[in-house]
Amino acid sequence: MKRNLLFLMMVMLFAAWHCDLQAQQRYGKQCGLNIEQRIKKQTQYVTNAMMLDDKGAAQFSQLYTQYLNELQKCIRTDEGFDFSKMSRGGKNKWTDEQIESMIKLRFVRSRKILDVREKYYEKFKKILTPRQIMKMYSVERNFGKEVQKEMEKRYSKKYGKR
Repeated sequence: MKRNLLFLMMVMLFAAWHCDLQAQQRYGKQCGLNIEQRIKKQTQYVTNAMMLDDKGAAQFSQLYTQYLNELQKCIRTDEGFDFSKMSRGGKNKWTDEQIESMIKLRFVRSRKILDVREKYYEKFKKILTPRQIMKMYSVERNFGKEVQKEMEKRYSKKYGKR
């Protein structure tokens, strides 16, 4: 009887341990969204908030996805700036030349982002009214805030309060 009880306890312990490992693996896969998945979620979020008819929603979501992809290209490029040459140890260790080149890089990125926004504003005007475009930008900002809140919540859950 003792042997059966011991065997049963070991099986239950192994099952509980195995379930715990599976939960961690699933959690890691769900949390790590790549850029395409984030763009898809953001497109769905904004399209739903715009409350368009089916035809308009289809046109808008396709155009909005293109818009987000072009924005990502602007944000993800490093314009020849070699970050590996940056000295380690934080911003206080950077040289004035390194800081100046980073600032200029930000100007270049900002101009590219503005060009993409202006280009797509003209395309969005063909589908949406100016009021709807304003709402789209507002919903886009709210999506960013919600993502930030979620990341802070996950961070505090994992590492405790800041």
